[in-house]
Amino acid sequence: MSKRKFCYLAGGMEKAKHNGKVWRKNITPLLKEQGWTVLNPCKKEFNVFKYHGLHPTDLGDMPKQYHQDVYRPLFKDIVFYDIELIEDIQAIIVYYDESVNLSSGTTSEMTIGRMLRIPILVVKNVPYSDIPGWTIGCIDECFNTFKECVDFLDTPEFQKLKKEVKDYIPPWRKDNETKK
Repeated sequence: MSKRKFCYLAGGMEKAKHNGKVWRKNITPLLKEQGWTVLNPCKKEFNVFKYHGLHPTDLGDMPKQYHQDVYRPLFKDIVFYDIELIEDIQAIIVYYDESVNLSSGTTSEMTIGRMLRIPILVVKNVPYSDIPGWTIGCIDECFNTFKECVDFLDTPEFQKLKKEVKDYIPPWRKDNETKK
């Protein structure tokens, strides 16, 4: 019996065109064809908004000065919810467009993925030079199209990458340990 494969779709939402829903909708069938269970925060977070008496489209009209009453509690719950989604997955797929640099969620999800030793695959729609250094340090593979990214998931190279990410020890740490 094969183990279910889970992937998380990270990318701009708050500042993204159509709240990042279109690219997630487009890549999901490709992933499902390969047997992946897709964790789409656009769909999952709806329940968090509903709990707070809001709809995701309300974000555009909500001034941040209301953060004490509405904005901060809402996003505190969204952050917690997204972190829980990331904990038990086998890959994070990131769509990196200009909206990612306008908020902190995607980079935070990538950092958590790095800490949990989850492979991070990026489909970029910006020049590589526009991606901050910290974020580059979280990327395992970069692609120009969703198809390239999804096809990579079904290769021996991806299996090798999963092991490399899981077992990675920074060279400087290896050097320090041998000097002791």
